[in-house]
Amino acid sequence: MEREVVRKVYENAKVAIENFPKGVYVEWRDGFFVGVNYTNETINLPIPAGSKILVGQNPLEPAQAVIWK
Repeated sequence: MEREVVRKVYENAKVAIENFPKGVYVEWRDGFFVGVNYTNETINLPIPAGSKILVGQNPLEPAQAVIWK
């Protein structure tokens, strides 16, 4: 329910939201994006062109992380 409430608030505020599969998380932290894949499938994250991947790689393999700026 919390997910749907937050989604509705963002939609009403016209804030873009990503729809990642359950178990895939992307966060902005200290000037970097961090993506983590807790699923059993390879995931291709929407990393914008021109971004620099600092740690890891995209597509993101299961149980892996990627950090980009």
